[in-house]
Amino acid sequence: MEPPHPPVAVRRSRCLVTAAMLCAVMGSSVSALAKPVTSGDLYARVLVARRELEELRRYMGYPKCEPSTIAVDNVSPREIHTMALVLLASADRVGFEHTRQQSSTNRDPGDATALDDTLPVINKSIEHLRIIKKLYGLEPSSDEVPVLDDRTTADVFASLVAADRQLNRMLDRPVESREVHRQVTIATLYAAKLLEQFNTTTPLPSPPEFEPNKSPAEVYARLLRCLKQVRQIASTMEVEMLTLEPSKEHLSDVEPGDVLELAMVLTAQLQHLHSLVPEIDMPEEVYYVDRKFPSHVYQSAGTLEQQLAELTRAVRANPRWLLGNPMP
Repeated sequence: MEPPHPPVAVRRSRCLVTAAMLCAVMGSSVSALAKPVTSGDLYARVLVARRELEELRRYMGYPKCEPSTIAVDNVSPREIHTMALVLLASADRVGFEHTRQQSSTNRDPGDATALDDTLPVINKSIEHLRIIKKLYGLEPSSDEVPVLDDRTTADVFASLVAADRQLNRMLDRPVESREVHRQVTIATLYAAKLLEQFNTTTPLPSPPEFEPNKSPAEVYARLLRCLKQVRQIASTMEVEMLTLEPSKEHLSDVEPGDVLELAMVLTAQLQHLHSLVPEIDMPEEVYYVDRKFPSHVYQSAGTLEQQLAELTRAVRANPRWLLGNPMP
């Protein structure tokens, strides 16, 4: 004998409970589908991160970093994602110094095409900062920040840069030249893979002569020239990339952390061009690098400069070199 059906009121109650449970589980997904993340949303989250960072800075007694004076334009969601990953790496680094715990978050820029991809990355940085605050008995700041709809992707990028500069000033062990050298080496290997597509080029030329007494500011200036070369190459290929123009004040106040940040952005731009080439080999891994000085990084950046000059000539001679495929 089958059990009797429950009363209609009970069945309705069960349906309502089930629906509520589904909404609780799926609420964030439904919300994301209903309203895509905007640059204003991201800017608000970066402000939360900077608020957490400022409370930590005051508690630890570090000097406040002056606002970044870098003019940026034409910033894509992919480039926002790259800069958010740079910030996450710095937050993870500061967090490790205090908690001895390191995140296993994937730092590959990947192919982020929407701002929605970047929101979890910024939230992860906030989480890192709150873990440090908890260690010292500090309460997390409020998540209530007004969303400013007039904020652009350039505003988000600049705010991320400002947060990253402050984090780098709070490291027990500042960024070392060998870390920057490793990043620039990765960039040269991506450039070499691009040059291999042309039979008339030398993928990895001999490095320029070593010049002693170079400063981080001089390395930064050379990498900035490289970034402009990459943008010119991309423009010839009909690929959009950001423009980045630091002020004289910024250039006179460059620290190793700023150089690493720029090297990471530059590498990400080359990675993007590399990703557009069908059936191209990946560059080899770069692991430990021994002691380096700014002059070594300057020399490696000089190799990259030579490669990009050669790539510029090759691409201009054949702008549609990607096997005739239409460029994005």
